Amino acid sequence: LWVMWCESRGDPEARAFPKSSAAGLFQFIDSTWRTVAPRAGLAGADRTDPEANIAAAAWLWEVSGGTRHPSGAWGPWSCRP
Repeated sequence: LWVMWCESRGDPEARAFPKSSAAGLFQFIDSTWRTVAPRAGLAGADRTDPEANIAAAAWLWEVSGGTRHPSGAWGPWSCRP
């Protein structure tokens, strides 16, 4: 929850434009969302859909931890616990 709060203040419509393409609760950038969503079983979902965004973040967190991301499971995000 802290990472989500830090990334978007809990606003599913949050956008980082014009600095970035990041959007949604966990602030997925376009390219990451296009990669993660289908792999997480969320093909066609919108990043601003709270359930899809949280499910994609959970999938990415698990994969990042399992693949030993250099910054740990929370490595893909700017905000980390």
